[in-house]
Amino acid sequence: MQRLLFDFLFFSLGGTVGVIAMCILQAGRQSD
Repeated sequence: MQRLLFDFLFFSLGGTVGVIAMCILQAGRQSD
């Protein structure tokens, strides 16, 4: 059970970082 919780936390954190990175890339592309 703890393993599953850790995987969920890892994926949610990775997804958040990915979304932020995409937003930064989109903003940089528009300002260029």
